[in-house]
Amino acid sequence: MRNYILALGIAFLLLLSPSDTFAADALYRMLHADDVEQFKEDQDAMIVGQLISKQGNNFQVTVSKVLSGSVSSDSIPVLDHFTYGWAEETPSVNDFCVFSLKKSGRVYKKAWGIFEATSGDYKTLTLTSLNAPSPGLLADLAAIQWYVNTGGKEKDFLFANSTAYVKRTSGQVVQIYPASNNDKDVNVYENALNEIRNSPSVDEPIPSNTFSYSLLGIVGLIGLSTLIGKIIVKSQK
Repeated sequence: MRNYILALGIAFLLLLSPSDTFAADALYRMLHADDVEQFKEDQDAMIVGQLISKQGNNFQVTVSKVLSGSVSSDSIPVLDHFTYGWAEETPSVNDFCVFSLKKSGRVYKKAWGIFEATSGDYKTLTLTSLNAPSPGLLADLAAIQWYVNTGGKEKDFLFANSTAYVKRTSGQVVQIYPASNNDKDVNVYENALNEIRNSPSVDEPIPSNTFSYSLLGIVGLIGLSTLIGKIIVKSQK
């Protein structure tokens, strides 16, 4: 009964939380830069990438996934004047990161934040806890990670004290931080995460039978052409 009441309360809050109430919130502006024209003044792109080299004051970054906005190339210069997340952790060559970027001339610079990640695979990466110097920021970090893992698709978050929830595109509400002690909530979270990680990537072709049908058609045409050729040759003899 208690869990049922809690679920109703969360759903009610989600329904009563209009987007405008978050307009001044940095996290909201970062994750919704494609949705509101005004937000584009602060952020040109959000990407997943790797610091592959450093020359002068710039890192050269290989872009593995564009989550929102756009960048000029799949390899871009990023000004090195940043630390990870809301902490003092400094970047190093070979690090994987999630970048919120604003272009300044030919160089990109940190917009709302740059966060250290465990890999360049947007669906499976995690954002290291070193990005958040205090427990109160871990809920925001969990929201950013969920947004990244879904390729920028799921970004409707609710925060109640230090607990973070996501309202998925299906309408399902999932607690993403902290880990729940309730077995049912844990199963919901794990199933949602598995669904995300096993879904086809946006940049990957979705498997289908189209290729098989096309191949059969080509083989059939070749066979028919060969047969017609043999008939013509015989008729000329």
